[in-house]
This record gives sequence, structure tokens and C-alpha cells, in this order.
Amino acid sequence: KHDYDRRYFEYINTSEKAYWLGFMFADGYITRKERENGQTTSEVAIELNAKDCSHLQKFNEALGNGSDIKFKIQKDRMIKGVHVSGGQKTVIVRYYSSEMYFDLVDKGVVQNKTYRFEFPKVEEKYFFNFLLGVIDGDGYISGEDYLTVGIVNSNLKFLKYVQESLSKYDIKTHIYAEDKWKYRLTAVGENADALLSKLYKSAPVYLRRKYVIYKQYTINTGLAS
Repeated sequence: KHDYDRRYFEYINTSEKAYWLGFMFADGYITRKERENGQTTSEVAIELNAKDCSHLQKFNEALGNGSDIKFKIQKDRMIKGVHVSGGQKTVIVRYYSSEMYFDLVDKGVVQNKTYRFEFPKVEEKYFFNFLLGVIDGDGYISGEDYLTVGIVNSNLKFLKYVQESLSKYDIKTHIYAEDKWKYRLTAVGENADALLSKLYKSAPVYLRRKYVIYKQYTINTGLAS
């Protein structure tokens, strides 16, 4: 459709690229399918709740506005044997690019994340940008009672990598098994505050909805600088 940066993920050499790599790893999806005519289609996509449309626009802009953002309404569906009701409004952007697909595979973003254990690693100077992308994509921030940051992921090796990386900064986290295929990493209280202050320090892009939770907490508790 438009000219855009198909090789955006070839080199993760900016904080913004590190952020979007984390976001893709957590909440994006990539597929490569062979069509009936023998040609292969590679797709890179992110689908978000419609309330996060402005965030999807930032992703699209980073790539050069090479695709249109489409609105859709989710249908009833089965996920891992569980019936999920439809009706939610979502926004989706799709890029059909084998270059982008293979650059993401090369970085550790894989097609079937539940049963695969690759994950991206970035230069240490971009680690917190990358991790913020992961948390914005597949994590949560809660300011109720006490400050909590969490990531839910099927990849235990990835969560251990995050835990070890954060321990270098004296940020303590805990990992819990939720079920056979799901694990949760959490930072609580002072550790959550130390983590979030590092995540948002000079962050080039972030999901405003989650940032506001942290900002409100700092105001309520008098931590705001």
C-alpha cells in the first residue's frame, strides 16, 4: 500500500525499536502461511482494545504508516478449550512483509508463543525500554493498596531472564506458576516503584493508560518529584 520501513526490526539500535520489539513479543503475532497458489504470505500484526487505538497509531507511525488501522468487533470464540464471549471492539494493524517477519523471528519473536521458548534479548542500555514494551503489551500496573507491577507469560525462561536482569539493579521480583502454561512475575511496593521509575525514565513511548496508574499513585503517596 504505502512505502514503509520493512526492515524496522533488523537492528534494535534505538530505545523506541526496543520498546516495540517488547510490545510485539508480548502482544503481537506473526504468521507465515502457504496459500493454495503456492505463494507464501507473511503477516505481522497487533490487535488491541479499541480504547488503545492511539497507541496502535504510534506503532504504525514508527513503521512509516505503511498500513491502515481497522476496527472490528470480536466474535464468540474458543481459546484453549474455553468459550470466550465476543462483542468487544478492537483495533488491528497488519503488515504483510516477509522481511519484517523474519527479522522478528531472528530476534526471538515466534509464531506459537505458548509452546516455544525463544525470546528477545537486547543491549543492556535498551533493556528497560524493551521491558516497558512487554509490560504495556502483556503486563499490568496496580496502585490499589500498594504498588504492583506484573507480567503474565507462558515462557518461564523469559521471566527468569527478566528477574536476573532486574536483580542487577537491586529490584526484587517473585515468579509464581499459575497453571501448566502460565507464569506470573511480580514486583511489589518499593521494588515496583524502583522498577517503574526506571521504566519511565526517558521512555520514548509508553501506553498512557498504564502510566496514569503509576502517576496517580505517586501523587496519592507523595512520591511525585
